[in-house]
Amino acid sequence: MSHYTALGRYLVRNKINQKFIVDNTGFSAEKVSNYYTEESTLVYADEFYRIIKCTPLDFDKSCEEIFKGDVITTFENKWRSKLGTFLFEYIRPQNYLSETTGIDSVRLNKLLKETNKRPYAVELYLIAKVLKIKPSDLFKYFYGDGDKPIAGV
Repeated sequence: MSHYTALGRYLVRNKINQKFIVDNTGFSAEKVSNYYTEESTLVYADEFYRIIKCTPLDFDKSCEEIFKGDVITTFENKWRSKLGTFLFEYIRPQNYLSETTGIDSVRLNKLLKETNKRPYAVELYLIAKVLKIKPSDLFKYFYGDGDKPIAGV
């Protein structure tokens, strides 16, 4: 199974074939094939949500398995005063998200400001982890019918 992407390996291991994904998402066979086999293919978050939601697989467990190589890193808070440490729990500078998730700061800025930019699945997953939100709650909020999740709870 070494020629598969992380998503492809996961779906194959769980006996979810490409035809099933094509039939249940409406994506083209070529697009789905790329999701399974082309390492350079980046899956947008909304497409990933549709793929996993059409299967019987648990969304959060799927994310943990598929994105297990993508981790958040620590961030050194430079706000040292008592006020700074207090506020850091509620307000984080933009470079905090960029540094902890590994999302390039230019890309993150575009995701935050431009309405036509779509996050990749791994980016939304990492943001959920940084905010201590279940990935399923964040994906469901953006692409399903979920309520707005509360960060850090």
